[in-house]
Amino acid sequence: MQKINLGNTSLNRIIEFSKKHMLAVLGKRSIYILEYSQSFKVIRHFLDEDPNENFLCGVFYLEDKKVKLAVSGESGIIKLLDITEYEIKGYLKGHGGIVTDLKVHPQMSGIIFSSSEDTTIRMWDVREQRCLAIFGGYIGHRDYVLSIDISLCGKRIVSAGTDCVIKVWNIPEKKEALQIIYFPTYSSSKIQKSYITCVKFFGLLIISKSLSNRISIICPETKTTIYKSTINSDSFFISDFRHKNKFKDKFDLKGNRMAIATTEKEVLLFKLNPLEETLDGKKKVFEHDIKDVILTNENVFILESDSSVTQL
Repeated sequence: MQKINLGNTSLNRIIEFSKKHMLAVLGKRSIYILEYSQSFKVIRHFLDEDPNENFLCGVFYLEDKKVKLAVSGESGIIKLLDITEYEIKGYLKGHGGIVTDLKVHPQMSGIIFSSSEDTTIRMWDVREQRCLAIFGGYIGHRDYVLSIDISLCGKRIVSAGTDCVIKVWNIPEKKEALQIIYFPTYSSSKIQKSYITCVKFFGLLIISKSLSNRISIICPETKTTIYKSTINSDSFFISDFRHKNKFKDKFDLKGNRMAIATTEKEVLLFKLNPLEETLDGKKKVFEHDIKDVILTNENVFILESDSSVTQL
């Protein structure tokens, strides 16, 4: 186990790039870039020029073999940061509200996705710095989109938020003209009954976590396009998890492992295959409140409220 304290208590998110053994730790207008191959080392500290910026999400990507980082938050502008040259190389503008989540396409180079409080999801080309597609409209989300995820096959995106609805969309091929994707292939308000703060694919399954302290695993029926907002797609419930302590908003998945923090300074670690009946028994208790927890292939990284990052 190794630990580093960054001396900045405004930090709230960790972003990992396991190919290069790198982390980005975000909060307010600060971004810390860390290496962790042998021991923690801060290689960059970026301070945004906007004093009112508050970074909430980010994602690493490669462009011409250079490591870059897309970050965004309360400004609603996605900023493209060159880690090597230590400067912003571009901006992606279009969202009309806070950007809540960012994801990179697992197969298509230079393609990222964003969700926003403006009720839409957007697909971007970071090389051309333009929006390729907007997911939303009459059959889209009716309120803030808080979380998105891309399937490993790269063909679908799942979204969820404060309208308590989970939606799955087909990802279109890149075209010259902007595409508007009005209709999802899955939509259900029956899975969670309160705000959905995190949603992820687990193979063909979908895992979601809501403010009601419930983690749900379902198998969605995604073969039929949804043309009416009153229709709920078919779903097969696989499992539900609850816990005596309140979950934090986000969880993370890697392979068949899952990690989530609680408000009692715990990090719960468990396997999804085979599914376990309880979350108790595999937990780590920390000294300070947990801000974020992420998984890599070999490690668990925890960000505490005192700005310390711990590698397990």
